[in-house]
Amino acid sequence: MGHQIDNPSLPQGELASVAFLSGYVNAPAWEKVSLVWSSEHWTPVGYQSGVIAAPAKK
Repeated sequence: MGHQIDNPSLPQGELASVAFLSGYVNAPAWEKVSLVWSSEHWTPVGYQSGVIAAPAKK
């Protein structure tokens, strides 16, 4: 989990991000949800995901 206030490269405000691993059948993956504090509650503003690559076999 990450937390930032007034990051110069993002809109002003309090921001949080939550990253987690997902165990899908065919491939493990990561997911990240971004939130902003607005009107006394957290509002989702972004979502990212990707596959975790398996280590290369030697």
